[in-house]
Amino acid sequence: MRSPRQRRALSALLDGPKTREQLDRIAGASNSPDVIRSIRRRLGMTLPCELERIRDRDGRSVERGVYSLTAEDATKARHLLEGGTS
Repeated sequence: MRSPRQRRALSALLDGPKTREQLDRIAGASNSPDVIRSIRRRLGMTLPCELERIRDRDGRSVERGVYSLTAEDATKARHLLEGGTS
């Protein structure tokens, strides 16, 4: 894994589910869904995204994405973060 953004995102997801906005800040990206897409494609992970209904600052009901790791994703992420190869 060459991308520091991917590394930061996976490390954060090992601690638990994260919203898209949280991953933007943690990974240092303004488009964390693109970071997630590249992890899925290049590293073969699932990284499910659940839609969560919330109220925005204007009181409107909207959905936001919450990303997480499957058990298999978590095993692979730990391996990669410890210096393993995909």
